[in-house]
Amino acid sequence: MRVLLKNGIFVFTTLTLSFFLNCKDPDAIDTEFKIVDMDVLTLPSYEENINAEVYCLTKLVGFRVKKSNEGNEVQMNFTIDLITSRMDTLKSFEVVDTLITQKEKFDNVLMIELYLQLDSTFKEGKYLLRLNATDKLSGNSSTFKKEFEI
Repeated sequence: MRVLLKNGIFVFTTLTLSFFLNCKDPDAIDTEFKIVDMDVLTLPSYEENINAEVYCLTKLVGFRVKKSNEGNEVQMNFTIDLITSRMDTLKSFEVVDTLITQKEKFDNVLMIELYLQLDSTFKEGKYLLRLNATDKLSGNSSTFKKEFEI
């Protein structure tokens, strides 16, 4: 009788634990929000008073997705700080608020391309781009730094 009772409690405990582990929030994020990689490409500009064009391709994971009447939404804020070759920091050099809506489900990785134009005050040399990304739906933030040259 004792053995059956112990086995009954063990089975009940296992089923209950299994049930709670499988009943997680379907909108829960399995990965912490972060920028996992960033590539920075600079190109010379042929526009007057523009010294260089900077393309920043960013890979993000762990973002929250919200369902809306239009489909699935991701809301992000990006702030770009530039550190010049003289170690001057240009805080909030560029600020971008973005809302991405699509009918299809989002992949686990979100690729975002940001574009900057640097005027003629930016001379040839090394710079540091610091990207601060905020998932506006969860409030989580991540920062990534990447050096580039003009």
